[in-house]
Amino acid sequence: SHYKGNQFILLTETGAEGEEDKKIYKLCIVHFSAGKVVVDQTKYFMNTGYEVLQGINYSDKYGLFIVTTKKLEYFPNGDVQTSGSRVLHIDMSRTKTMKFKDGKKYPVLIPDFAFNNELDESKFFSFEMESVAIDRNTNNMIVSVNANSPIAGDNGKHPGEDYIYRFSSIEFK
Repeated sequence: SHYKGNQFILLTETGAEGEEDKKIYKLCIVHFSAGKVVVDQTKYFMNTGYEVLQGINYSDKYGLFIVTTKKLEYFPNGDVQTSGSRVLHIDMSRTKTMKFKDGKKYPVLIPDFAFNNELDESKFFSFEMESVAIDRNTNNMIVSVNANSPIAGDNGKHPGEDYIYRFSSIEFK
């Protein structure tokens, strides 16, 4: 995500597959110089309980938004289950120093609030938020989603479709 001037935010995760509860996310503020990535700042945040990191969006006015989704679970009978997505908000100026397993202390970002979107199983087999933005005209939260809605006899086996959804009840001022 674009940050300020010629800086960008890159977000990566550490930790082994299957150890989601131990994952730590590394947020780097970088710029490009002579074709190389230069790291200006590094901050961390802990697993949010939602394992799949989807996307980020930063705004000087509103702060950092991070989209996470619980992993899809596929059952032997072909059923698919997910329990929804979450958008985290982080104030980049607020950090807490925490000691990690290696004994060193690192700056950790703590989410101010989270918006949960739980799966409505009567409408969707899966509903995965993938990215977030704030509409410049209405100040509402907009998300892109991949959703898999029921089709008679299909049991959620067809690929999901992409949608843009505006949450009219979530407005930033």
